[in-house]
Amino acid sequence: MSNTRPAAAPQVNPIVQAASDQVTSRKRRPRKDLSAPCSGQLSLFDPKQGDQS
Repeated sequence: MSNTRPAAAPQVNPIVQAASDQVTSRKRRPRKDLSAPCSGQLSLFDPKQGDQS
């Protein structure tokens, strides 16, 4: 068994931590309701088009 102490955790610069928190909070977006229909948006599969072949 060695008598060396474990390395201490590196200290985080408080200025860097505050900047990181600001960036993280700005990048977060509210979740959109994916099931809500969008007005004016065309359907991906339109049954009225018929067979194109």
